[in-house]
Amino acid sequence: MPASDRGDSPGSSTGTTGAGGSGRVSRRRFLTATTGASAIALAGCMSGPSGDGGGESTDGGGTATDGASGTASGDYEGKTLSVATWAGIYADAFEKTVAKSFEEKTGATVEVNPAGGSIISEIKSAPADDPPYDVAAAEGFFYWQGRSEDLFLEVREENVPNLDGVYDYLKDLRGTKYGVPTDGSLEGIIYRNDVGWEPSNWMDLLSDKEGTDRIGFEGSWYIYPFEVAAVTLDTAPGMQELYNEDQHQAVFDRMREFGQNVELWTGSFAEIESSLKQGIIDMSMWYSGMGNAAASGSDSLSWVTPSKTAGYLDHYCPVRGTDERAMAEDFLNHMLDPEVQSEWASEGYVYTSNEDVSYPDRVADQYPTSASEWENIKIADFTKLSEHSSALSSAFQDIKGN
Repeated sequence: MPASDRGDSPGSSTGTTGAGGSGRVSRRRFLTATTGASAIALAGCMSGPSGDGGGESTDGGGTATDGASGTASGDYEGKTLSVATWAGIYADAFEKTVAKSFEEKTGATVEVNPAGGSIISEIKSAPADDPPYDVAAAEGFFYWQGRSEDLFLEVREENVPNLDGVYDYLKDLRGTKYGVPTDGSLEGIIYRNDVGWEPSNWMDLLSDKEGTDRIGFEGSWYIYPFEVAAVTLDTAPGMQELYNEDQHQAVFDRMREFGQNVELWTGSFAEIESSLKQGIIDMSMWYSGMGNAAASGSDSLSWVTPSKTAGYLDHYCPVRGTDERAMAEDFLNHMLDPEVQSEWASEGYVYTSNEDVSYPDRVADQYPTSASEWENIKIADFTKLSEHSSALSSAFQDIKGN
């Protein structure tokens, strides 16, 4: 699949223009001068979830999902559902698979908005009864922030029977009260084939072999680089170092080791890809969906997902104030259908949440396909990170600056 001109990291502010290769821009897109707030800025002012909330909304008509087949059964001819997604390669794959098949089944129009890092700020800036989207993507921090500020409606799970097919591990990570776990990516390494050797694990980025002295790294926000640093340590299980202040120094020290070889800190995959092809960098940490997509369409690039790694998980959430709540829940159910998820994984190379998904050969060995395998994948818990967020963010900026 050819790379889009925008392919920003989850939570970054670089994907705010809606130019991710998707031709559909919501007529209700609510943009103000304040909508460019980045996850870096947000990370320093995290506040705890307020618990229940989300407000009321009308159902917006339509029929509920067919519990027997688990596929969309509503007749939404003439109706429009506005969905906010990540930008670039992600939005392209989402539109070709998830959105298109929902339109074919229901007669609805799905407006795909590759809003990226501005998703939460746009919802906050809009009137509560006139949101810019009906459904929004939220990785861990956005989901946590959306809950804390009552930006999402509760999911009526009787309208989303396909939740039964989702891995319990993914459902239990954050719960399913305000959104359903749909997809994500693991962190890995994209590299130029002419480097002459194949990296296999994160410590290879510190190798003295030729081709590791000019690397790229996620630079828009601390959490994903620090996840990489934490999983390379043996000081605590998984990524527990991130939640324990006494063990932060070990994470910082490892990140500084990586930083000595970093030529490029960025939140844009387009910049990573072009820098690799121009020979500015030789390897880079990035995310498996975008990385595999780029490698599949290039003879000069390859991708590897280390066996010991971390990643992010997306929830899709009904937005408070939507007047299409029934259709939004029908859409969530559609997103969890194993056939839809298999097509999505084949086009976008993301991992998906249904146990019955079939992966394309390129990623078949990269993604977990059992409960025990999922338990080995580390995904950040933002309820535990909240008290440390400011210190972690400050340390990351210092590391990048030096």
